Parts: sequence; C-alpha cells; structure tokens
Amino acid sequence: MEKLKAAHLEEMSRVVNEGHGSKGEAVESMRRSQAYALHSELDVLSDGYSQKCSELNQIENRSKSKDTDLERMQKELDQLKRDNQELKSRLAEEISRMRCFITGQKSDVESLSTGRERNASQLEMLLKAKEDEVLSLRKEISCLENEVQSLNKVVFSSSHLSTCVSQSSHTYSLICINIVCE
Repeated sequence: MEKLKAAHLEEMSRVVNEGHGSKGEAVESMRRSQAYALHSELDVLSDGYSQKCSELNQIENRSKSKDTDLERMQKELDQLKRDNQELKSRLAEEISRMRCFITGQKSDVESLSTGRERNASQLEMLLKAKEDEVLSLRKEISCLENEVQSLNKVVFSSSHLSTCVSQSSHTYSLICINIVCE
C-alpha cells in the first residue's frame, strides 16, 4: 500500500512538473490506474477473508461435533457409574447373605435356609455357587471401573481439544478483523 502511495506521489509530481495541457487527462488516468490497483488489492483481501471465514466455519462444525460426542460420552459415563453403583449394591447384598449363611444367622434381605436342615453337600454347593457369583460380580465391577477410567480420559482429551479449537477460532477471528480493518 505504501509503495502504491509513493508511486502515486511520484507520478503526480512528474505530471505537475511537465506542465502539459493534458494535465487533467494524466491525472484522470492515474486515478483510474490507482482505483484498479486498489480494487485488485481489495479482491485479494476479500478472497483471503472468505477463505478464513470458511476455515472458521469448518473448525466450528468440528467443534460442535466434538461437543456432541463429549456430551454422549458423558451420558455413557454417567450410566456406567449408575450400573457400577448397582453392581456394588448387589455385591454388598450377596456378601451380607454369605456372612449370614456362614454364621448361621438369618439375613434381613433373604433367608437362605428354608427351615429344614440342609445336608453338608447341599450347603457346600450353595457356598461354591455364591462364591462364584461374588467373583463374577467383582470382575464385572472391575471391568466397569476400567471403562469409566477410559471414558474419563476420552472426556478430558475431548475437553482439551475443544478448548484448543475455541482458542484457534478466536485467533482466526482477530486475523479476519485485522484484514478487514487494513
């Protein structure tokens, strides 16, 4: 832009110094060439601005998609936490039943005895079945806890990416504003 101004001043000086009768035509010609140059520069800046706006729209769409994914994962995480809590409650209930069964006391939740004496082999089979069930529940809880940790990591990384995209979007906005202002 500065070069264009300098060239314009130089041309104006030359025209004034020549003192020709066609001074008006030379000035008009210069104005047209200057207007053409400014128009060309404006077109370049406009194209750059349009491209940056398009890039910003793409980034915004990706950000919205990430936010949607983040919300979905958060819902899944919440559901897994509820499932985990339910399994922990069931495990605690089973452990309570086992303790009551082993100590021979009746459970508040459910009585394992039917009022008749069970023979030793039946009790051993029942105990083994309950131990297997407890072990299975513990494994399921462990798997759910691992899945919760994995989703927490994904949620954190998505949140970090969303922050980076937001900062990048702000930077592009400032660049576009500077381009328009110049």
